[in-house]
Amino acid sequence: MHRLGPKNLYVLAPLMILLSQLSASLWAESERHPNAPEQLAEFEFLLGKHNCEDVLTDLDGSSRKLASTWVGRYVLDGHGIQDSYTNGEFSATNIRTFDAEKNQWRVIYVREPGGITGTWEGHAVSERNIVLERIFDWQGEGAISRLVFEQRGPERFEWRSEYESGSNIYVDWTSSCTRAG
Repeated sequence: MHRLGPKNLYVLAPLMILLSQLSASLWAESERHPNAPEQLAEFEFLLGKHNCEDVLTDLDGSSRKLASTWVGRYVLDGHGIQDSYTNGEFSATNIRTFDAEKNQWRVIYVREPGGITGTWEGHAVSERNIVLERIFDWQGEGAISRLVFEQRGPERFEWRSEYESGSNIYVDWTSSCTRAG
């Protein structure tokens, strides 16, 4: 992830967060567009509200647990899925679209406070797992940021964020989510 650079992105980040904070009732009528890529179904498990238990781990190995909420809805006239995330320390939102030309997912992430953004691309690797990756410079070396959804199902999912640099893999964030009543 990196800090937002161009001035127009400083405007975009708060607007995306504001959109993600709107009442879910405003989005209740949203539906998948009939011409949307069939792959959109791979992220439909995110639709609705989920209560999550997270563990965030710092580089020094210390960790903390947080309760969070993850809410997903269709956007872009039913061609994409936006999910918003809040945990009391920060809020984030993702817009997920499928790029038919590349035959892969593109996910744009924005977090506030901090103005952090990133773009990941990837594939469903099995019926229950999706892996998204982004290559970036970390501590002077090329690294891979990987987002992994596991155990996707109608009532729950597991998610983790990890970094790979050389032969080392560092998991910095996990989320165990259950659909809210």
